[in-house]
Amino acid sequence: MGKSLFIFPENPSKDADPQYGMMPFKRGFARLGEMYYEQTHRVLHFYPLAVHVDSYCVKVGQPIAYNSKNPAANERLRIKNVLEASIREMYLDMGMKGFTGIPIQL
Repeated sequence: MGKSLFIFPENPSKDADPQYGMMPFKRGFARLGEMYYEQTHRVLHFYPLAVHVDSYCVKVGQPIAYNSKNPAANERLRIKNVLEASIREMYLDMGMKGFTGIPIQL
């Protein structure tokens, strides 16, 4: 349908990492890539999104494409791991650069 869906795959039963404020991800959300490919024969892209509360920054990273040639269980784990690593890297980058825009009023 060409629409976007925001997914927060963090596992609420796990503790948040104090450096990133992020809980480890579950990997079931990556089944969407598998199901999308089965139905459309097109590749689904997952976009990492990092929110840095202290600097009021939000950053969207480079898309991570679902690879239908990998075994499904391996691909779900790969997507989960690459997204987590990408978000951590963006988060640290935003913290080092600081906020340079207009603060959001909460």
